[in-house]
Amino acid sequence: MSKKSDQKSLWHWKNLLPAIAGIGLYKLFGLSVVPAILAGWFVYSKLEKKNKVLSVVVGLISGVVVYLIFITFLYAYFFE
Repeated sequence: MSKKSDQKSLWHWKNLLPAIAGIGLYKLFGLSVVPAILAGWFVYSKLEKKNKVLSVVVGLISGVVVYLIFITFLYAYFFE
């Protein structure tokens, strides 16, 4: 193989590996939204009959909190 061919092959891998890593991280963190949605929906449905605005706000806050907790556990497990 010539040097030009080797450089082209190396350039291909340098561009392909970050894309593969990005897809993997998307799959890992993209699925972490599911527990947050479920927690937010659960809180919303329990408070819906009492106060509509309060149930939306508390449901959103609980979803964000569950998402942050879930991401923290994933980060601690996979990256430490």
